[in-house]
Amino acid sequence: MFEPLSQALVHGSVLQVVLAYVLCYLICGTPFGLIFSKLFKKTKDLRQTGSGNIGFTNALRVNGKAVGVLTLIFDVLKAFISIKLTAYILSGALHIERAELLSAPYIWVLALAFVCCIVGHVFSIYLKFKGGKGVAVGLGSTLAFIPVTGLLMLAVFFVAAYVSKKVSVGSIFAALAIIPFCFIYSHEIKYVLLCCLIAVIVVWAHRSNIKRILNGTESSFSLHKQKE
Repeated sequence: MFEPLSQALVHGSVLQVVLAYVLCYLICGTPFGLIFSKLFKKTKDLRQTGSGNIGFTNALRVNGKAVGVLTLIFDVLKAFISIKLTAYILSGALHIERAELLSAPYIWVLALAFVCCIVGHVFSIYLKFKGGKGVAVGLGSTLAFIPVTGLLMLAVFFVAAYVSKKVSVGSIFAALAIIPFCFIYSHEIKYVLLCCLIAVIVVWAHRSNIKRILNGTESSFSLHKQKE
């Protein structure tokens, strides 16, 4: 059942595999929303203002377009780079070509790196295991992992956000969409279960948004910075 990891153990490369997952967690835990807010000398702490989220939407609303856009770009990039780096490390540890990681029985091993990216961002070690909601990181991971799935999820996000006028709705639908899209790509059970776990984590991270949506108090998206 766990042939790829046992294979790494046989090759004496299990530490490389563990290192790859730890790097995903540590890199994706980097709170770029807070970093750019400080670099641009913004006085508002994203965690104490607006929705309290450290991601793109709250950064944009609270600290302006420059902080918001940079937060989005770097959150996507940190996940994209993490998955690409992990693929390089894992292929070496398992003594296979990187392309083989996208096929059974190896695909779930790379999907586990995807989970580590999401967990790193949502439960950042740098923020006492608090963090963002995983949407930009999910996009970056998917674009690096299976680009077609990433683009399809992005399309779902835009359609749902446009129709509802709410970023949170687009984010939730995009997270849920990963399950059927991943299942279409591969029926490998461990891979599908990990994709389900990713969706659950992202939707769970939006639990406060879901409550506001049900109460009719969720804010509609605006490109304008919040007024003082």
